[in-house]
Amino acid sequence: MQFWKKLTLFDLIILLAFIFLIFDTYDSYKNYKNCEKPMNLWMLGMYIFTFLLRFNVKYAVIATNVGQRRLSFCLWFTIFILFFPFAIYWSVLGSIWDSEN
Repeated sequence: MQFWKKLTLFDLIILLAFIFLIFDTYDSYKNYKNCEKPMNLWMLGMYIFTFLLRFNVKYAVIATNVGQRRLSFCLWFTIFILFFPFAIYWSVLGSIWDSEN
């Protein structure tokens, strides 16, 4: 329960922006349906990835401050081993798709 007490206005803004971007991507589907590559799904994946990364970093910082070393290590490990390589891959993939159109 400590996690929810540590949320800030910035976290709320990110959550609201995330919800808006999902609806905006869904609403603008007609603009993307003629693309060779699914850019709308790529953007949705990037939005979800950004939200999950923010959540994971926030929780890792809280776990570090509370003194839960094992949980903190697992979260930071996940961030550096899974999230960053995926971010690089996903960004390169989107850049390639965008340059092809």
